[in-house]
Amino acid sequence: MLSESDLRRWLKDAWNGSHMDWIEPAIGGTVGYPDVILALESKLIPGSIPVELKVAELKPGWMFRVRPSQIRWHEMNHRAGKRSAFLIGLTEPFVLALLPGFCWPGKPNCDWRKRLSWVYDKPSIVQTLGSKVFWRPL
Repeated sequence: MLSESDLRRWLKDAWNGSHMDWIEPAIGGTVGYPDVILALESKLIPGSIPVELKVAELKPGWMFRVRPSQIRWHEMNHRAGKRSAFLIGLTEPFVLALLPGFCWPGKPNCDWRKRLSWVYDKPSIVQTLGSKVFWRPL
């Protein structure tokens, strides 16, 4: 079974020395803030992007859970005109998908499964996050 720690290790290895900031919960910290800030070399997103790591569960289909504090953070970030994303891992076989931070399971008018972009390494993550198609409005 894949864990979020496994996803962290994979991302750290895949990012291969490029800048990333890991966020750890602490007293006084922002509740719901994503797990990592990834530096990007993209015209669409200069600088960096907050990314929440999630592990999907196999059910009759597959699903991942987003806590209310994380939904609140991503929604406020989106309303402020900023971008964020979810990086979702699934085992058996190991696959990864990106989802814009303004779309998650249970959000009205957002078919999150149709918004997924499958990725497999750093270049595909950077390319996806730098794509206008990925960020198209709901």
